[in-house]
Amino acid sequence: MSTPSFFETIWFDLDEGGLDSLISIASHHEHRRHVRALVLQRRRGLRDFGGFETWESSVIYKQEYSEIEADENEDDVGKGEEGLVSRQEWLALSVDERRWLYQEYEADRAAMQEQTRRLTCSIHSRAPGCTGVSEPVHPERLQKEGTMRLTLERFEEAVVGLTGLKTFTHRPAFLVDDHWAMCWRRLRFSPIGFLINTDDEEDEEIEALQLSLALRALGLANHFSRSLHSMELYVGGAAFWGATSLGRLWDPDQTVRLRSQWQLHLRSFEAQAEEELTDWMFSTGGQRLARLREEQFLRQLFVMEHAFVCLTHLDCEVCGEPEGALTIAARPLAEFLKRGGSLERMVDGVPSRAYPGLSRRASKAAGDLFGQLARCGCWPRIRELGLSVVTDEDALMAFLSTLAPTLRRLTLSHVALVPAGGRWESVLKRLAGALCLDVVELSSLEDDGYPEGRLVLEPTAPAWPGWDQERVCYRHYESAISDYVLGRSAVLAPICPKAFFRQHLQACEQARTMYIQALAANRHSKQAERRD
Repeated sequence: MSTPSFFETIWFDLDEGGLDSLISIASHHEHRRHVRALVLQRRRGLRDFGGFETWESSVIYKQEYSEIEADENEDDVGKGEEGLVSRQEWLALSVDERRWLYQEYEADRAAMQEQTRRLTCSIHSRAPGCTGVSEPVHPERLQKEGTMRLTLERFEEAVVGLTGLKTFTHRPAFLVDDHWAMCWRRLRFSPIGFLINTDDEEDEEIEALQLSLALRALGLANHFSRSLHSMELYVGGAAFWGATSLGRLWDPDQTVRLRSQWQLHLRSFEAQAEEELTDWMFSTGGQRLARLREEQFLRQLFVMEHAFVCLTHLDCEVCGEPEGALTIAARPLAEFLKRGGSLERMVDGVPSRAYPGLSRRASKAAGDLFGQLARCGCWPRIRELGLSVVTDEDALMAFLSTLAPTLRRLTLSHVALVPAGGRWESVLKRLAGALCLDVVELSSLEDDGYPEGRLVLEPTAPAWPGWDQERVCYRHYESAISDYVLGRSAVLAPICPKAFFRQHLQACEQARTMYIQALAANRHSKQAERRD
């Protein structure tokens, strides 16, 4: 007899066959009541290598694959290499045979793309509070056999039936799986060839499509059973941020190339929406029909947003071009986040180095997002907050100040202040005065303290000396700054590493000992070099 723990977590995707387990378990009353977590992670994927020559040059043999595995992880040696094409087998194939294999690879890739197209052609609008079918999003392209449409309906009904669901996690396979799309039949592709000859644009597009449909199903389910309390998301690029983006994402005739070009345009949200409305006017034949189309996608976004209403924990990573992605996402992202009135823990991130080449306009989107969240008085229960973002001092502090009554744990990691947007010395002082924190975690903070950008609170930065390999003094540095923000110290320690060293060497016996040992080792090294 099956144990309840066997059904606690269900992994699924919206590729062919990826919903079978979820639908099967949800159809069984005794099994579905034990489900507590859903994980969206795609199982298969194939990349476009751009042509036969680059595809062929990226193939590696069984022996080479084993060496790569040994270099990456000794524990994995021998795993997954059984049945791979050997060097002798590959070299024995004629050029025509290899071209035939490439054609087979492209045929499999085209079949996956067609499955995604059938998925978008089968999407119907859904009304809040019910799972009944309304009008198709693309009636002119609706699949006659309706197989995929029925699958989507059964998927949403299955999610609605999971009344004990607590957690939803989105794990993009191309980010979390080191072997994603690098295997096909008996062939493996080299990591270098894969990196040079392919990109992840199509993967991000499909991830966003599947995530949008999963969020809609969760939004529908929240009208019947408000049990979902935790969510972890990754959203890349324009995705479904606003009616404009959702309309493009759900349009089977929009290519990845066109979407990606649109995504990188740094125009205002209003300008993009107006341009899309103009395009819809041409395709539908009039402004009235275009407005109705826009409203249709706005209603679907409302259903998706409803998945956030009972969340207490949210980990949301919004990625893309440093300036482009958040510019597009800021306003509609705020609409999603505003619905999280029960949030107690929130982590939001675009983790990356921002300098050099960072312009001040990069902070406009974050300022817009923070401003909207601050004005609506969101998150009255928030206790933990983590941010990774490009912003400016005033926008950041205005937002954090509204959370002061309940916020007790703050993590700032990979937060960059745009040029002329403030310095971290000032931010830390304002944090100490505005918030009443129990815990603060600070790392990889950037500003324009130097012309090329200044990176502080980063243990691997070149400014930290070689003699502090155990990071003993770095922890002292980190604690000194954290203590000030938490009100445990009346004086802010220098956040410039060199300035901190000069003060710290006078106060820390362990630092002086390590420093003297490092000087002695360096002197001996130079003496040995002269003798040689």
